[in-house]
Amino acid sequence: MEMQFDRQTTACFSGYRAEKLPARCVPDAESTRQIRQAAAQAIRQAVFMGYSAFITGMCTGFDLLCAEEVLRMREGLGVRLHGAVPFPEQQKNWSAHWRMVYGEVMQQLDGCITLSPHFYSGCYCRRNRFMVDASSLVICYFDGQRGGTQRTLAYARENGCMIWNVADPVENKIL
Repeated sequence: MEMQFDRQTTACFSGYRAEKLPARCVPDAESTRQIRQAAAQAIRQAVFMGYSAFITGMCTGFDLLCAEEVLRMREGLGVRLHGAVPFPEQQKNWSAHWRMVYGEVMQQLDGCITLSPHFYSGCYCRRNRFMVDASSLVICYFDGQRGGTQRTLAYARENGCMIWNVADPVENKIL
């Protein structure tokens, strides 16, 4: 089943998994609270700008924190949340906490697409490109670490997406 998005009103999230975030994204850490707060601000601003659909990659850390924030604000803002899952069992080896968050978010999504029936070496990249191709805004957490987020943002720039980096106080606005 193919999901259709209006690119002009769709935003996606890109950021680090829990282990690459400050304090490893422990739920009660001050740094995690600050990331949530910055993500919520970016989501509210995106809605103010006309965005009504959000896509999460459903990974630990930034993806699921943002998903929880969209769900928390969904009724008041009238927005939709969609999941883009790289393969069905991505959460299999996660900690109990992140498996629980994944399950709770999964139950509340307005739609979800699974991009591959199994893991393969490029499945996360395929998921990231799917999200960028469907969006005109990427809300991200990027502090310079190499990896998937860096490559996703480069692809987003090539494709004319606006980028809001909540990790950078200077860039903590839509570019």
